[in-house]
Amino acid sequence: MQIRPKSFGENLNEWFRAMGRTWRTMLALCAIIYVPLGLLTTALLIIPGTLDAYFDLIGPDVELQTPAELMEALGPLLWVGAIWTVLQLVATVVIYIAAGRAVAASSAGVEETASGLLRFAWRRLGSGLGAGLILVVALVVSLTAVTLVGWGLVSALGADFLPIFLTSVIALTALTVIIWLGVGVSLYPQAIAMTDAGATESLSSSFRLVRGRWWPTLGFELVTGLVVSAVAQVLSFVLVPVLLIGLIAPAFLAVGYGLATMLQGPVAAAMGLAYAVWYIDLQARETSLTSNDLT
Repeated sequence: MQIRPKSFGENLNEWFRAMGRTWRTMLALCAIIYVPLGLLTTALLIIPGTLDAYFDLIGPDVELQTPAELMEALGPLLWVGAIWTVLQLVATVVIYIAAGRAVAASSAGVEETASGLLRFAWRRLGSGLGAGLILVVALVVSLTAVTLVGWGLVSALGADFLPIFLTSVIALTALTVIIWLGVGVSLYPQAIAMTDAGATESLSSSFRLVRGRWWPTLGFELVTGLVVSAVAQVLSFVLVPVLLIGLIAPAFLAVGYGLATMLQGPVAAAMGLAYAVWYIDLQARETSLTSNDLT
């Protein structure tokens, strides 16, 4: 079936239809990935000493510490945070690739199972992590360069108006470029899912498609992100009692964060489906596209 380009509103409707067609499969996939991740999060936080520093800092008798003492005290919690962040990023890449495959298969009339989507995403995970690593390195290098330039200007010229002004201009320019590039390469998991592109190829493919419709892409990502965020906020209200009890009982706080981690699965799935719908529309605008081309 020929896929024609859609308007902004039609793509939003297509996103809702995609969620309606795939929600059982995607929810099952989220359970496979995020339930173990949530349990692991709870287990890591329950380890003795992990949350002690947190409760010491919010206690009534807390005393100001030097940065070195603070880092030492927060060490176990920071390590847990680092492990959680890495695992969360991996899980998100898997979900986004699987969502791209789910939308493509649905468009072609093929029904995928959660295990099938997981196997598909696993086979292409290397490309997704490679592209993500390139983006992280590029971001760190950019921020480091801006920081060093600003620090150098202030050190050489003093904290007067001119160096502060120049540093602010450089920082705002760098932020603008980072946002522009970030939106441009944001669809790389969908390129991996639908074209079997490698790490660098997926980034260039996403950038090429978005370049001509950067503002509509930013608008679509913002609108869908706001919708998903609003729903997530409503769902997270059920965690408030658990987190409040956690202020006096660390085990409940650990459980609360574990449940919050599990809720990240459906959020990532919804966003992955939105990005997949938009990626297909951009492809349809660039070349003649049929549903069979996506699989």
